[in-house]
Amino acid sequence: MRHAPSCQRLPSRGLERVSILLDTAVLIAAERGTFDMAAYLAALGDAPVALAAITASELLHGVERTRDAAIRQRRSAFVDGCWRTCR
Repeated sequence: MRHAPSCQRLPSRGLERVSILLDTAVLIAAERGTFDMAAYLAALGDAPVALAAITASELLHGVERTRDAAIRQRRSAFVDGCWRTCR
């Protein structure tokens, strides 16, 4: 796994990186237990993490489409954790 860049000044324009944008595929892998999100976030340190609106929508859609109540509850809790983690 490549390490994500930390927040730093971009040399060409002096702009600051705002946040790390998490993709739906990464979040789904984390929810399924095939990606260690905790280790990834720890490696980012204090870098802010964000979700795109479409990613949030896709996660909520996945919760709503789930027929099994126990899985739906687990996914809903995971999505709630995503909201708390992302700034």
